[in-house]
Amino acid sequence: MRILMPVDGSKYSKSSVAFVASRTTLLKTPTEVELVNIQYPVPPRAARALGREMVHSFHEA
Repeated sequence: MRILMPVDGSKYSKSSVAFVASRTTLLKTPTEVELVNIQYPVPPRAARALGREMVHSFHEA
């Protein structure tokens, strides 16, 4: 079984991941969970003002 879970860092997505992770023993077949997180690009003007390192750390967080 494969499960695709969108995550955004919110408490709801964290709870969803924890729920699925705690229920893997109930599934009959091996399960693969993939997390998907898509970040919106930082507007170019803001990126220039913040700098490359700040934008990178924002996306990493």
